[in-house]
Amino acid sequence: MRTFHVAALAVAAGAFWLAAPTAHAAEPSPAPGWTWEISVDGIYAERSKTPGTVIGRDVGLLNPFIQADDFDFDGEFGGDARLRLRHDALAFEARYFGGFDFGSAIGGDAPLDWFFAGDPGIPFGGPLATFTASYDSRIHSAEANVRWYTHPQFIVFAGVRWLELKESFGLQSIGVDFLMQTKNRGFGPQIGFDWRAVAPSQAGGFFLDLDARLAVLFADQDAAFRVTGGWNFTGGGGTGRNIPAAELGVTVGWQVNPNAEWRLGYRALYLDRVALAPAQMESFDFSDGTVNVAHNDLWIHGVTFGFALRH
Repeated sequence: MRTFHVAALAVAAGAFWLAAPTAHAAEPSPAPGWTWEISVDGIYAERSKTPGTVIGRDVGLLNPFIQADDFDFDGEFGGDARLRLRHDALAFEARYFGGFDFGSAIGGDAPLDWFFAGDPGIPFGGPLATFTASYDSRIHSAEANVRWYTHPQFIVFAGVRWLELKESFGLQSIGVDFLMQTKNRGFGPQIGFDWRAVAPSQAGGFFLDLDARLAVLFADQDAAFRVTGGWNFTGGGGTGRNIPAAELGVTVGWQVNPNAEWRLGYRALYLDRVALAPAQMESFDFSDGTVNVAHNDLWIHGVTFGFALRH
């Protein structure tokens, strides 16, 4: 929650800026009537690991040999696309952010005898057993905002955000397959600001943009597992929870002319209290087929590169 509080302070600081004197150069006034703007940024992002929840233990030593943080994610590409329609000091914005498909896999020789860390743990290994495990994580989000140009370089906005985070964790050994799947799907209000902290005095100049947004997503979170092979179990669980979401971005760019610009930046998204698939391994019960959904924080951050066009 500390990160969420820092982002809230950033939004408050931006609002305070409105009342302070400014010496920034103003951008050209928009043409009368309706104008439009489209921006497209590619993002090469990384995501934080799942905390080290125990997945498998050695029967004899009760020693963990597979943990959730054994999975290393490579960077993945996603997108950030925005369409804005503006009339005077108001604009309507539609945005998509996401498209990331993070994946990781490990494998090797298991201890002679081992079991899942579920409650109760069930034997899963045998003499010289080998195992493979895979972890997949995907995220999508969409927004609709109303933007108010309180100053040529400062915009506050409010709207709604929808977000979906789906994950799956699979493990195979000696003819037995295990699958855990989680889904976080939420919708809720958000506020934020965009600030062109440094504006080019004319076309062909550099600029610096800062933006922040805070959302509270009223989410359904589900987890379900399936074991097939030597044993056959199925089960699941769910909960409703508010997911605070904070997003920060910084962008530098080159304004080619009043209607076009190139952009390079960095963006980070923080989600609080989400259900991650491997993190459920110590919170599900084979005997009665239930999952007591566990919650963890998640970071997604990376470099952005793109362009914007307006008319």
